[in-house]
Amino acid sequence: MIYTKLLFGHFIISIISILAMAGIIEVLNERCSNMVACNFTLINIIWIVLLIIFLCAYVLNGYVSTKNKEVWYKYYSVAFIGILFWMICFAVAPKSTNYKSGEGDIWFLYEFFIVAKSPTNFILDSDEKYSLSFDLFQKFIFPILFSSFQYLGGRLKMRRITNSNAS
Repeated sequence: MIYTKLLFGHFIISIISILAMAGIIEVLNERCSNMVACNFTLINIIWIVLLIIFLCAYVLNGYVSTKNKEVWYKYYSVAFIGILFWMICFAVAPKSTNYKSGEGDIWFLYEFFIVAKSPTNFILDSDEKYSLSFDLFQKFIFPILFSSFQYLGGRLKMRRITNSNAS
């Protein structure tokens, strides 16, 4: 039942993501009352490092969850559910993913599913105009990316198991 372990790991990473993001935003708000006054490059570096940490957590999740050699598609439970959820959200609100304006309310629930990608919301230039196609692509690709990193962790563990058995 590796797929349930990977889904559980995904939700744990999501909770940690929410807590880490809230903490970092609190510190940044405390240190920078005016975000323009803060060093924009330094803030972007913080968000990039945080995203890398989250992605490494997915590799670790795949590594820890793997006990035996598994078929590749069992690592993609997060992607399968994410794609299905994305299709449902798109069917309900195809014209906007902007839940803040009240146009695409269901996408708010989807954002909780892919919360570990949240640092990318801060990395992107805030002056950029909203692009529906880019936002849809980003929302579609991140569950696949998360599962791919879980698979990478599983492959690393399988290689270690194979090498230890060969010795």
